[in-house]
Amino acid sequence: MKNKSSAVFGFFVSGGGIIPYSEETISFLASGNKCPNCSHQVLAWARLNSYSADGKKLNYWRVAPLFPDLVECPKCYYRWKFFRDSQTITNDSSSVENPQSQQINSIKTVQPNITIHLEQESERNRTSNETVLVPPGVKITVKRSRTVEHTVDVSWSDLKGGSLDLGLKDIFGISIKGEIEKKRGRSYKESETIEYEVELNGEKVSQYNLVWTDIWCKGFIELTINNTTQMLPFRFRDSSELEVIPVKIDLQNSLKTLLERIVARELGLFLLLGTELGIFSLSDVRRGFIPQSTQNSPVRKYHAG
Repeated sequence: MKNKSSAVFGFFVSGGGIIPYSEETISFLASGNKCPNCSHQVLAWARLNSYSADGKKLNYWRVAPLFPDLVECPKCYYRWKFFRDSQTITNDSSSVENPQSQQINSIKTVQPNITIHLEQESERNRTSNETVLVPPGVKITVKRSRTVEHTVDVSWSDLKGGSLDLGLKDIFGISIKGEIEKKRGRSYKESETIEYEVELNGEKVSQYNLVWTDIWCKGFIELTINNTTQMLPFRFRDSSELEVIPVKIDLQNSLKTLLERIVARELGLFLLLGTELGIFSLSDVRRGFIPQSTQNSPVRKYHAG
């Protein structure tokens, strides 16, 4: 039974261009990414196998056009049309006609094209800071780990003149990730746990700061829809590094600061006691003046000025 409320998934609208999904794609999205044939659920429709109209399997983030003609369930291998602009599709050597093909002939299918640009410099952001104290003359070894989510952040708020549904955003995110993998010559899982084992030497300093720094790849996508091109910046969380920073304590300045605090405290007590006993008034204290009558007192050599 068709879910009528799912019709909102059936079109991508931007700048007047309309991309219609097929009925099976609408059913797939509305059911929470379940195969219309076997009900197998995938994390996102980008996890489906993608094919061109002639049955050739596609790595869709590296070829144009961006969108596949056919998609396939990775469990039961059932294929269906991604869009409603195809007349027929082959499953198990049988041809299935598109009953709505005559109804959509007037709809122009416009597929967005993207070009991915990567910047040379990375962005480094400190995320957490931990202080570790080491006894003087002692060496210790500490282990620290951090799980990095290899996510793509695109500034979709900068998109003008339209909007993108979640499925297209997934495609763009995987396209960016695929381009970075190609440039770096490595693959990325969805998450990665990074572990460090470091030695802290108490013979050098007694305090260390352990700082985690996330490293982001930066760039922008050049998105063209209906002959209109926009630039959208993005970031990709590449890795995380643990930085060990020894903290050197200046003993001379520390002692000086401590003595200044002690003197300030004692002075405050002296002034409070003097005003309570009537030796001098608050106005004398404000002027920084101690009357001559205090010259013979035990604190006569101290002048508030």
